[in-house]
Amino acid sequence: MAEAIAVVSFLSAVVSLTEIGWRVVGRMEEFQSETREIPATFRHLKALLPITLDSLKRTEAGAKAGDLDPTSQEALIPALDGCEGQLQLLSTILDRYLPVNVDSTWAKRKKAFNSVFNDKETKKIVADLDRYIAILTFHNTSGSMKMSRPLSPRHTRIPAARDTNFIDRPAIFREMNRSFASSCRAALEGIGGVGKTQIAIEQCYRFRDVHPEAHIFWAHAGTISKFGQACKAIAEDLQLPHWNNPQTDVIQLVHRWLTSERTGPWLLVVDNIDDLDVLENPLPSKNTMTLSQFLLKSAQGFVLITTRDKRVGERLGVRGKTIRVGAMTMPEGRQLLRSYLPSEKELEEGDLEELVSSLDYIPLAITQAAALITENCINIKEYLAMFRSSDEEMQQLLSESLSDNRRSNHESNSVIKSWRLSFDQITKQCPRAAEILSLMAMFDREGIPGILLERQNESKLTFLKAMGILQAFSLIAKEADKEGYGMHRLVQLSTQTWLKVQQRQGEWIKQALCVLEMRFPGTGRYESWRTCEALLPHARALLQHELVTRDDQISRAILRKNVARYDYDQGRHSLALVGAEEAGRTARALLGSRDPLTLTITNQVIMYQIGIGRDREAMELAQHHIPIYEEVFGVDHLETLTCNRSIAFLLSMRGESTKAEVIYRKTLAGLETALGGDHESTLTVMSALAGVIWDQGKNEEAENMYREVIAKQESFFGADHPATLTSIWGQVQCLRLEERFEEAELLCRFLYNTGGRVLGPEHIRTLLNMSELASSLSAQSKFQEAEDLFRATVERMKKLFEADQHQEITLRAMAKFGECLANQGKHEEAAELYQVAYRLHQNLCGRTHEKTVWIMESFASCLDAPGKPIEAKPHRLLCTQLVSGVKHPPHRFCLLQATQTS
Repeated sequence: MAEAIAVVSFLSAVVSLTEIGWRVVGRMEEFQSETREIPATFRHLKALLPITLDSLKRTEAGAKAGDLDPTSQEALIPALDGCEGQLQLLSTILDRYLPVNVDSTWAKRKKAFNSVFNDKETKKIVADLDRYIAILTFHNTSGSMKMSRPLSPRHTRIPAARDTNFIDRPAIFREMNRSFASSCRAALEGIGGVGKTQIAIEQCYRFRDVHPEAHIFWAHAGTISKFGQACKAIAEDLQLPHWNNPQTDVIQLVHRWLTSERTGPWLLVVDNIDDLDVLENPLPSKNTMTLSQFLLKSAQGFVLITTRDKRVGERLGVRGKTIRVGAMTMPEGRQLLRSYLPSEKELEEGDLEELVSSLDYIPLAITQAAALITENCINIKEYLAMFRSSDEEMQQLLSESLSDNRRSNHESNSVIKSWRLSFDQITKQCPRAAEILSLMAMFDREGIPGILLERQNESKLTFLKAMGILQAFSLIAKEADKEGYGMHRLVQLSTQTWLKVQQRQGEWIKQALCVLEMRFPGTGRYESWRTCEALLPHARALLQHELVTRDDQISRAILRKNVARYDYDQGRHSLALVGAEEAGRTARALLGSRDPLTLTITNQVIMYQIGIGRDREAMELAQHHIPIYEEVFGVDHLETLTCNRSIAFLLSMRGESTKAEVIYRKTLAGLETALGGDHESTLTVMSALAGVIWDQGKNEEAENMYREVIAKQESFFGADHPATLTSIWGQVQCLRLEERFEEAELLCRFLYNTGGRVLGPEHIRTLLNMSELASSLSAQSKFQEAEDLFRATVERMKKLFEADQHQEITLRAMAKFGECLANQGKHEEAAELYQVAYRLHQNLCGRTHEKTVWIMESFASCLDAPGKPIEAKPHRLLCTQLVSGVKHPPHRFCLLQATQTS
């Protein structure tokens, strides 16, 4: 009975100590998460306490099982109680200076908290805890439980000295301790160069600090033969019987020793198991044991595995609990870089952070850069300048193998060379995964959609298995917030270098080009916009690559044409024109000026020239090509009809609405025959026709036509489809000319709200809708709301103007804003606005352009209003001279090119 009571007392003491111990650990971690570091007084306590608490679990289990003798229990209780008492004191101090919820007083308390760490009383508490922990550690490892002492003295084989510059990564060590406590094994997985081996080395020293009597072994497992050599070294260290006899099965001998209950505690690190074949193929042992079987759980020891392949850890029994070692955080990377650079160097935080960020926070890349900076006596700015000068320079810098005492001889000190091992391993294990990685390296590194990577008719399982292998090696990752995959920039660069070495980069550029040419829509249809947006960064990345063969250059011209079309649809008209002109030059050079592809691109160039206000050039190009289109395609072909449609639009902009009507009706008839009366392109031309009919004063016919078009568009495409919104926008212009401002305002509000949602707040059509709504409000004397809306519109449009986008449209909006201000009597502000708009419009379109003249006339009117007729007179005279004999277009010129759709 007394013995049972003693056991209960002992277990109660263990439970109490464990509870307060984990509380203190948690509070110290809170402090570290706020300050990024913990005072030196507490660092070793923070490292030792979790391991001690974990080891007490086994002591508790031994007591429950009757394996801990009563004498040992009695001897341990004072140490348990003493340790608990000191932890209670420490917990009180932590609660006093570290608030449970970090509040506004935290900044003030932090200084007091730092000072208390150096207080004599606190130091005494820590010293007493050290003593109690040493007693508990000794009892836990000295054989107090019913087991024999080790057969041999402690042996330690760690491949490197303790790194005095080691950067602590607390979360990873916490996960390791939890994994050891639950299953006596842990697996670190991550891409090469993230510090797995360095973490494992530090864990060995921390384990030795807590378990001074334990054996520590290290085995490299890159190949089966290397693992066999490691086992022989372990047998030699332990002087196991007949270890040097050639007939002895050394692997079996070491395995028996590790699984024996008489060996005492040990830690075995199995480093670099990156090959599943090494894991599953027989070891050079007589009983055909595999490495998986060799590493079966033991009651005495702990196994720590490092691997680039997550599947290795999963198959070794750490299923779902492998510990991911990723890139460092910015504070960790900055501290690592600083520790490897000469202390006498003046280091600016901004430079350190810029370099760490450029290296994707990869530890090996950081130490490699630090070594190069030190060895070549350069500074961080000079290194960054070289690093960013070109991809070739970046590849050369990352390929440099400089001395690093932390890494063993068989490990590369170069990021690119280190990752090449992973690439080769994947090629051997799963060629399909290597193909996907090669393809991904040609695209933008983020948001790569699966549709670019899957083969046609490929089974989903085959594709997912290949992607799983790449993710297991940490070379790519599934992006949670995007429908695609991503990779580190340095991984992408290393893959490209790997392909160059194999002389296969050109092959994969061609493959990527074929995929994108096939996948990137070139129709301009609204339904394809989402796909275009997802593929756009990858198309832009691919268009930067050099291409040699004729077929590849033609494919690039097609892709460039399709990208230009999407740029146009998104309001990037200048960018679209540049792309289309480049595609056209390639097509003409390789295929000739009358080839169908060349002529298709020419139609796009005409449309994009209209989009940026180069109407004269567009008309000349269209009129020159109409006979060619009719000869090559025929009069009713879509390309011919598209060219005719552009000519009709340009005629309407000149005020020649009668001629425009004839061509529009001819084009409409051709489209109805070719595509049907309800096709999007047919209805778009019908909407344009309604506009020119209105210009001729046939208002009722035009209004009926608008209603018919809009009704069909709403029925077939929806009220928020861009084609529908374009037709409504045309109807608004006509309502405003009839001074039906209330109706125009209602439609403008619909366009503004719906267009902003569908097209985005910065799209040119959205900004045009804002401008039109402001004009409708101004026309009804709702000046304040109109002024506020104009200001917001012009401010957004200025950004487009500065980027050489939609300059003429911006200037027209400024002129309308000036008109709104003038109508309120704010003549001075209006005059300033008109003066800026006049100067810019003159530079853009010339002094005789009708809009330039109109802005000058408005400017003169503003000068007249405050009583400055002398200043206004020369401007009015110049206007009279310039407009003499000029035929002005109808006021519907506001129906700008930006509203055109295919």
